[in-house]
Amino acid sequence: MPTDETRKIGFWQAKRYQGRLASQLQSGRTRISWRLAPDVKIDDRAYRQLLLIETPALAPLLENPGFPVLREKVTEGPDYEVKWSLAVKKIETREPPAGTYDPPAGYRLVDLTELLTGSSGNPE
Repeated sequence: MPTDETRKIGFWQAKRYQGRLASQLQSGRTRISWRLAPDVKIDDRAYRQLLLIETPALAPLLENPGFPVLREKVTEGPDYEVKWSLAVKKIETREPPAGTYDPPAGYRLVDLTELLTGSSGNPE
């Protein structure tokens, strides 16, 4: 859910979005808060796809414009609280050295969904 709060995170003005996730622990609960920066102009479709595969409940959050420059999560239980954050410090766009992303001999490139669901992954 969007909020009216914006703040500078690193080099970017970012709007705060918050939500709740169902906890895998029966007695715990998880709150999330993300700062999305619409001025970050990168193609993040693969990143968003990975996040949705890992946590489908993030779908409403990921429909909002902007790249997540700050992600915060608080998980609370009956006798504990765990706080976690991940902030982007720098974004660079440059070409990787030749061959960096070439699969090793005998392997093939697979789609991210295929890799994470385990439907294949064996060398050819």
